[in-house]
Amino acid sequence: MQWHTLFYVLLLCLARVDAQCSAGFFGSGVSTNVALLNQGTTAYASSSYGTYYPATGAFDGTVDGSSSPYYVRWHSTIPGNYEWIGVDLGSSKSISSIRYYPWAVQSPTDIYTFRVGQSSTFTSNPSCASLSLNKDIVYTDVPCVATGRYVSMHRQNPGHMAVTELQVFSEDIVNRFL
Repeated sequence: MQWHTLFYVLLLCLARVDAQCSAGFFGSGVSTNVALLNQGTTAYASSSYGTYYPATGAFDGTVDGSSSPYYVRWHSTIPGNYEWIGVDLGSSKSISSIRYYPWAVQSPTDIYTFRVGQSSTFTSNPSCASLSLNKDIVYTDVPCVATGRYVSMHRQNPGHMAVTELQVFSEDIVNRFL
Protein backbone atom coordinates (compact mmCIF):
# COMPACT_ATOMS: atom_id res chain seq x y z
CA MET A 1 0.00 0.00 0.00
CA GLN A 2 1.37 3.41 -0.92
CA TRP A 3 1.93 5.97 1.85
CA HIS A 4 -0.65 8.44 0.53
CA THR A 5 -3.35 5.73 0.50
CA LEU A 6 -2.55 4.78 4.08
CA PHE A 7 -2.56 8.45 5.07
CA TYR A 8 -5.98 8.90 3.44
CA VAL A 9 -7.39 5.91 5.35
CA LEU A 10 -5.95 7.25 8.59
CA LEU A 11 -7.60 10.65 7.94
CA LEU A 12 -10.92 8.92 7.32
CA CYS A 13 -10.56 7.07 10.62
CA LEU A 14 -9.76 10.24 12.52
CA ALA A 15 -12.73 12.01 10.97
CA ARG A 16 -15.17 9.18 11.73
CA VAL A 17 -13.84 8.05 15.14
CA ASP A 18 -16.20 5.10 15.41
CA ALA A 19 -15.91 1.39 16.16
CA GLN A 20 -16.18 0.30 12.52
CA CYS A 21 -13.28 2.49 11.52
CA SER A 22 -10.94 1.46 14.31
CA ALA A 23 -11.85 -2.22 13.96
CA GLY A 24 -11.32 -2.11 10.19
CA PHE A 25 -8.14 -0.09 10.35
CA PHE A 26 -6.51 -2.45 12.84
CA GLY A 27 -7.34 -5.55 10.81
CA SER A 28 -10.30 -7.18 12.53
CA GLY A 29 -12.56 -6.80 9.51
CA VAL A 30 -13.73 -9.56 7.19
CA SER A 31 -11.14 -10.95 4.78
CA THR A 32 -11.80 -12.30 1.31
CA ASN A 33 -10.34 -15.49 -0.16
CA VAL A 34 -8.66 -14.12 -3.29
CA ALA A 35 -7.27 -17.47 -4.49
CA LEU A 36 -10.52 -19.04 -5.75
CA LEU A 37 -10.36 -20.28 -9.34
CA ASN A 38 -13.73 -18.72 -10.16
CA GLN A 39 -12.12 -15.30 -9.59
CA GLY A 40 -9.74 -15.80 -12.51
CA THR A 41 -6.74 -17.19 -10.64
CA THR A 42 -4.43 -19.84 -12.08
CA ALA A 43 -3.00 -22.76 -10.08
CA TYR A 44 0.50 -24.21 -10.51
CA ALA A 45 2.43 -27.03 -8.84
CA SER A 46 5.84 -28.67 -8.94
CA SER A 47 4.12 -31.95 -9.89
CA SER A 48 0.73 -33.67 -9.80
CA TYR A 49 -0.03 -37.30 -9.02
CA GLY A 50 -1.88 -38.23 -12.18
CA THR A 51 -4.92 -36.44 -13.57
CA TYR A 52 -7.04 -37.08 -10.48
CA TYR A 53 -5.09 -34.69 -8.24
CA PRO A 54 -4.49 -31.44 -10.21
CA ALA A 55 -3.20 -28.20 -8.68
CA THR A 56 -6.60 -26.60 -9.39
CA GLY A 57 -8.13 -28.90 -6.75
CA ALA A 58 -6.46 -26.88 -3.98
CA PHE A 59 -8.10 -23.59 -5.03
CA ASP A 60 -11.69 -24.60 -5.88
CA GLY A 61 -13.30 -23.72 -2.53
CA THR A 62 -14.00 -27.35 -1.55
CA VAL A 63 -12.63 -27.93 1.95
CA ASP A 64 -13.91 -31.48 2.51
CA GLY A 65 -11.48 -33.53 0.47
CA SER A 66 -12.21 -36.81 2.23
CA SER A 67 -15.72 -37.33 0.86
CA SER A 68 -15.39 -35.52 -2.45
CA PRO A 69 -14.17 -36.64 -5.87
CA TYR A 70 -10.42 -36.85 -6.32
CA TYR A 71 -10.09 -33.71 -8.45
CA VAL A 72 -11.05 -31.37 -5.57
CA ARG A 73 -7.62 -31.71 -3.92
CA TRP A 74 -3.97 -31.70 -5.00
CA HIS A 75 -1.37 -34.37 -4.44
CA SER A 76 2.26 -34.27 -5.57
CA THR A 77 4.07 -37.22 -7.09
CA ILE A 78 5.38 -39.99 -4.84
CA PRO A 79 8.23 -39.88 -4.02
CA GLY A 80 8.60 -36.16 -4.42
CA ASN A 81 11.44 -33.80 -3.89
CA TYR A 82 10.98 -30.31 -2.55
CA GLU A 83 7.38 -30.00 -3.69
CA TRP A 84 5.35 -26.79 -3.92
CA ILE A 85 1.93 -25.50 -4.96
CA GLY A 86 1.05 -21.94 -5.88
CA VAL A 87 -1.51 -19.58 -7.32
CA ASP A 88 -1.31 -16.56 -9.61
CA LEU A 89 -3.83 -14.05 -8.21
CA GLY A 90 -3.89 -12.09 -11.49
CA SER A 91 -2.72 -8.86 -9.86
CA SER A 92 -0.85 -7.80 -6.75
CA LYS A 93 -2.85 -8.14 -3.51
CA SER A 94 -2.24 -7.26 0.15
CA ILE A 95 -2.22 -10.63 1.88
CA SER A 96 -3.17 -10.95 5.56
CA SER A 97 -3.17 -14.74 6.09
CA ILE A 98 -3.24 -18.16 4.45
CA ARG A 99 -5.52 -21.01 5.53
CA TYR A 100 -4.17 -24.51 4.91
CA TYR A 101 -6.44 -27.57 4.84
CA PRO A 102 -4.19 -30.67 4.84
CA TRP A 103 -5.42 -33.87 3.27
CA ALA A 104 -3.63 -36.25 5.63
CA VAL A 105 -2.07 -36.28 9.08
CA GLN A 106 1.22 -34.41 9.02
CA SER A 107 4.52 -35.92 10.10
CA PRO A 108 6.56 -34.07 12.76
CA THR A 109 9.26 -33.66 10.14
CA ASP A 110 6.99 -31.92 7.61
CA ILE A 111 8.09 -28.30 7.37
CA TYR A 112 6.41 -25.83 5.01
CA THR A 113 7.25 -22.29 3.95
CA PHE A 114 4.77 -19.82 2.46
CA ARG A 115 6.00 -17.32 -0.13
CA VAL A 116 4.40 -14.17 -1.55
CA GLY A 117 5.86 -11.93 -4.23
CA GLN A 118 5.87 -10.59 -7.77
CA SER A 119 7.90 -13.36 -9.45
CA SER A 120 6.16 -16.04 -11.48
CA THR A 121 9.09 -18.26 -10.43
CA PHE A 122 7.38 -19.16 -7.16
CA THR A 123 10.58 -20.33 -5.47
CA SER A 124 12.15 -16.87 -5.97
CA ASN A 125 9.60 -14.99 -3.87
CA PRO A 126 10.36 -14.01 -0.26
CA SER A 127 9.12 -16.18 2.58
CA CYS A 128 6.37 -14.73 4.78
CA ALA A 129 5.76 -17.67 7.16
CA SER A 130 6.78 -21.21 8.09
CA LEU A 131 4.72 -24.07 9.46
CA SER A 132 5.44 -27.43 11.07
CA LEU A 133 2.54 -29.71 12.00
CA ASN A 134 2.55 -33.04 13.76
CA LYS A 135 -1.10 -33.53 14.56
CA ASP A 136 -4.38 -34.22 12.83
CA ILE A 137 -6.10 -30.90 12.12
CA VAL A 138 -9.00 -29.70 10.00
CA TYR A 139 -7.17 -26.53 9.00
CA THR A 140 -4.67 -24.01 10.30
CA ASP A 141 -4.44 -20.26 9.80
CA VAL A 142 -0.98 -18.98 8.98
CA PRO A 143 -0.37 -15.24 9.53
CA CYS A 144 1.31 -13.97 6.38
CA VAL A 145 1.39 -10.21 5.93
CA ALA A 146 2.81 -9.46 2.50
CA THR A 147 1.99 -8.00 -0.90
CA GLY A 148 2.26 -9.92 -4.14
CA ARG A 149 0.65 -11.54 -7.14
CA TYR A 150 2.09 -15.03 -6.65
CA VAL A 151 1.42 -17.03 -3.47
CA SER A 152 2.85 -20.47 -2.82
CA MET A 153 3.41 -23.19 -0.23
CA HIS A 154 6.71 -25.13 -0.29
CA ARG A 155 7.76 -28.33 1.43
CA GLN A 156 11.21 -27.74 2.94
CA ASN A 157 12.24 -31.38 3.13
CA PRO A 158 11.90 -34.22 0.59
CA GLY A 159 8.54 -35.96 0.42
CA HIS A 160 5.11 -35.67 -1.10
CA MET A 161 2.50 -33.00 -0.36
CA ALA A 162 -1.27 -33.38 -0.20
CA VAL A 163 -3.49 -30.30 0.05
CA THR A 164 -7.28 -30.28 0.27
CA GLU A 165 -7.54 -26.49 0.04
CA LEU A 166 -5.26 -23.48 0.23
CA GLN A 167 -7.03 -20.17 0.84
CA VAL A 168 -5.35 -16.77 0.57
CA PHE A 169 -6.98 -13.91 2.45
CA SER A 170 -6.78 -10.23 1.62
CA GLU A 171 -8.33 -7.11 3.09
CA ASP A 172 -8.95 -3.94 1.11
CA ILE A 173 -9.06 -1.45 3.98
CA VAL A 174 -9.41 1.61 1.74
CA ASN A 175 -12.68 0.47 0.12
CA ARG A 176 -14.13 -0.48 3.49
CA PHE A 177 -14.19 3.19 4.53
CA LEU A 178 -15.36 4.87 1.33
